[in-house]
Amino acid sequence: MKILKAWERVFVSQYVENGQNGKIAYMVARPTAKPDSAKASAHKLMKRPYIENAIQDALSPNLPSTGEGPTVTLEDVTAKLLSVYDEARKNEQLEIARKTLNDLARLHKLDGQQVDEAVKYQQLIVNLFSSGLTSGREDTAITIAQK
Repeated sequence: MKILKAWERVFVSQYVENGQNGKIAYMVARPTAKPDSAKASAHKLMKRPYIENAIQDALSPNLPSTGEGPTVTLEDVTAKLLSVYDEARKNEQLEIARKTLNDLARLHKLDGQQVDEAVKYQQLIVNLFSSGLTSGREDTAITIAQK
């Protein structure tokens, strides 16, 4: 049996946890993936026999009784990316923080804006606030805006 890479394990886990949505699972596992290609990439990944087996193994004990599993929303992915950003800033991993902000911008279709660590991340937070996608995360967003 092939040993899964860390990101493949994340994909399988997210796929099972989010109600079998491959696109969302792929975007969580590969945050730098473009939303437009994530669905096709997930489909291609799931054709690999060792991934199919891992998904089946993971699903076996978790089959939902109602036929519907939990879902992962855009807000869930946003919250996860904000926590990655927080951790990267705390550990002074500025390149990871910058890439996470770019991922947030892409995820929320703010591609036209070049998110720059030193200047434009505050505008991203303002845009997220105005779209209502940071509800419950105001403390993090305010902390980010103050840095």
